[in-house]
Amino acid sequence: MQQCQAVSSGVRQCPAKSDIVDQIAIVAPLTEMSGNMSTAHRIALFFGREAVLVDSSAVRQDQQILQQTFAALIVLHALRSATVIGPDGRLLIPASRCILVFGGTDVNEYSKDPVHLATMTKVVDVADRCVCFSEVMERRVVSLWPHVRGKVWIIRQSVLIPPCRSDPTAHLTLGGQWMRTCVGSVGSITALGNSTLPVALLPGGLRPVKDQLFAVRAWSRVTVPCLLVLVGSSIDDSYAQRVLREVMALSNVVWCPGLNREALLLLMSEIRVQCVLNTSISEGQAQSIIEAMLMRKPCVVREIDENLDLVHPDRGIAVKDEACLAEVINTWQPDDIAMLDRAERFIREQHSLDVESAQYHNVVLSVN
Repeated sequence: MQQCQAVSSGVRQCPAKSDIVDQIAIVAPLTEMSGNMSTAHRIALFFGREAVLVDSSAVRQDQQILQQTFAALIVLHALRSATVIGPDGRLLIPASRCILVFGGTDVNEYSKDPVHLATMTKVVDVADRCVCFSEVMERRVVSLWPHVRGKVWIIRQSVLIPPCRSDPTAHLTLGGQWMRTCVGSVGSITALGNSTLPVALLPGGLRPVKDQLFAVRAWSRVTVPCLLVLVGSSIDDSYAQRVLREVMALSNVVWCPGLNREALLLLMSEIRVQCVLNTSISEGQAQSIIEAMLMRKPCVVREIDENLDLVHPDRGIAVKDEACLAEVINTWQPDDIAMLDRAERFIREQHSLDVESAQYHNVVLSVN
């Protein structure tokens, strides 16, 4: 169990609303440097000191949590947080309300497995409200569980961006840190030291759904000076080994096994970062793309519905295959300022931190 103050320094902290005074338990897979961790911490900040973070993997061992009654239970990820359900199908953590926040892999990947679907259905059935990040996700949820139609809320994700650092030595310090952890061929590591070489950044833990191989194979066709930097820890070791083998065969790709979130955002803000990529087979709502759009970095994304929801029609670039991605990089043009303006404005208007905070308070209070 963690109190919600345990967040990266420098982020904006939203004050708790006075209309919810009892404690809120937020159950989530709290894997370091993961999107789930970022989302859980952000939701916790919305409720201030009333929020308690609980790692879903440790729910059944946390006697303090199991013996406490909460004003609300917010469950992030239907499958991985299904540990909140006991053998009798009831909540193990006593709470007056239960809010389920779906993860992208819940509806896009795990739902294809009948056993996983049955497990998630138990969580869906006890939830008073279900939160989806977009209309695309809502349609999939309702197709899987038609009976939830009346209790689904769409709450778009926002992001917490630490203040930009204008001190150039911060970038130099970071450069030394992340470069030392990079893995790649001799040619790639040498290229990494060239501070003028443009970089395409692909954040995300190495696992099949993120499909980093899509980008790596595209880079085998890239003929212009541009270094692909994969940033993320190994989540699926077998897949990571496949990625590493192909990375080592190229002279323009490196893998950085993991940075904390503040360091990743600082790296993303560097002037040499030409664009930020997303090559996922499926998504909930890509936080790294939302962050990049807010930071006025061009985004090149795989053409899937969840990505198009962010960049379509004129806020970024969507590619349907590896050849198309390589062509985009090979024919890269100077930044389209109008596109960056549209992207930043869209995120500020549609993915507002204040709006997301208010909506999470409202969804909790909507349950009598």
